Amino acid sequence: MAKCVHLICRNEDESCWGCKHLVSLKSEVEPGWWETGQWLFNNEEADSLKGGLIFLHHTKKTPAHFAGLVANWREIIADELITPERKIFKVKYISELRNTRWGLASHDRAWRSDIYEWTKKIPTSAD
Repeated sequence: MAKCVHLICRNEDESCWGCKHLVSLKSEVEPGWWETGQWLFNNEEADSLKGGLIFLHHTKKTPAHFAGLVANWREIIADELITPERKIFKVKYISELRNTRWGLASHDRAWRSDIYEWTKKIPTSAD
């Protein structure tokens, strides 16, 4: 079974579906591939998401505006942040999973859900 995680991705502007940590790779690879990043995960957590899903939400109360299948990740150093070691995930957009609700309960100030098992079939299309 695949792992998944839900993340809060705040609006920065109207590009990239209003998410400041989402960048299209359509000019570099085949259509449907994106990078989402500067996320605070350790290597074990990031590895557990390979082949799994990332859901991006504007808030925990709103459905996901983006869902993607994780292909891999890379580490970056963001010196301007308190914890500079961050992960950028390469994901394949899956339109059928857009509008998925926040998974698992989490405390009020959480920017991410726990990583948990996705028990449903993962669609393969990227409209």
